[in-house]
Amino acid sequence: MYERGHDKCDRKYEMKEIYGLLSLVSHLGVHFLDKFEAAVDYRSTARVLDLLWVAVGIAINIYIKKIGISLSDIIDDENDAHGCLKIWYLYYKWAAIWKVHQMGMRIGNFGLLRNSLFATAPLYASAAKSNYMTAIAHYLSIIAAHPKLEERLNYCGAFKFPAMFVKQNVYGNIIDEKNLRNQIKSSQDERERIDLLMSEYLNDYTVSYSKRAIKSRKESLWELVNDLITVFGMFDPLSHQLFQEYTPTEMHKEGLSRLFDCYPNGLERIKAVYWQEVLKTEDRNPQGRRTIGVVRTKVKDYNSKKKAEKRKIVIPELTQPVVEDLNETPLTIELQSKRRKTAGARHRTTEDETAILCALKIYKNYLPEDAIGSVREKLSEVWTVKKVREWWNYHKNKEL
Repeated sequence: MYERGHDKCDRKYEMKEIYGLLSLVSHLGVHFLDKFEAAVDYRSTARVLDLLWVAVGIAINIYIKKIGISLSDIIDDENDAHGCLKIWYLYYKWAAIWKVHQMGMRIGNFGLLRNSLFATAPLYASAAKSNYMTAIAHYLSIIAAHPKLEERLNYCGAFKFPAMFVKQNVYGNIIDEKNLRNQIKSSQDERERIDLLMSEYLNDYTVSYSKRAIKSRKESLWELVNDLITVFGMFDPLSHQLFQEYTPTEMHKEGLSRLFDCYPNGLERIKAVYWQEVLKTEDRNPQGRRTIGVVRTKVKDYNSKKKAEKRKIVIPELTQPVVEDLNETPLTIELQSKRRKTAGARHRTTEDETAILCALKIYKNYLPEDAIGSVREKLSEVWTVKKVREWWNYHKNKEL
């Protein structure tokens, strides 16, 4: 019994979406988060999660080297300021199990597949995947009870074949094995060309291998790495710009506790299933098997919240100006109202402001917070942190 990659993506997404996953993948350039959430296109979703795994791994290793601790010390660290670091360290560990599973599927290594299934089993329980949990318990017990079956599975651990597309492109009555192989190879090559063409047409950089796509992924990757390094060292990570659009709902003490406990609790739950369903040494008790170990928040929940907030905005009614001075004519009132409208017009950058802001152009990939602060001291209050960052993003590679 091998798990579909789609389900692994879905389960891993469920465990992390409320701790900032949406913010991180949107930073990598994912626009259709609802499609990402549903893993509509498994390969694209897998590539995004791969890219995120790399970014998180780089950021964690840079940060722990900076503060002088090891990977094994992250979870044991009692510093409350490192809560965000612990969260994404767990993602780094759990996503590594998925990477092992992928590797086992690609090379047909039964040992890797079996061990990754062992390691990931408790997460199914915490994600309320009751049927998978029961199937895993039966599967592992069968493997343990039949050593010869395990020995044979080492010879045919896994295979991966795009059957539907190949069947549609193989024609005629195939009786020649060589001809069949050639047609299958031709179909596979055609599928790769179609995927590449569609990715270029749709600007889907998760599939494309062009120089422009690679450069785009590299830039977004290192921007995310730098942001994560900053976030790991913050006492209040939710105040960072990275989490402003999709604010994590469980990044607090209780939420962290639930996340840390979901793996050991899931292990106990799958043991209970093994005793009840496989060994039958206990009475069957399905109650609580579909209890989710962590609170789940979906993209539609964020969208609904935004819509509700927009409805709460009350637009004040416009009232006619009262003429207190009889000598004040309606024409004067009209001119005053026009001046008020002009006062709220868009700010135009002056030459002096441009000269001050040009000092930021030395930064190409990452703009430090202290650099923004030093520039804002010389500018007016109109220049917020967001406005300064937007100016830098637009002008950093341009000649003035």
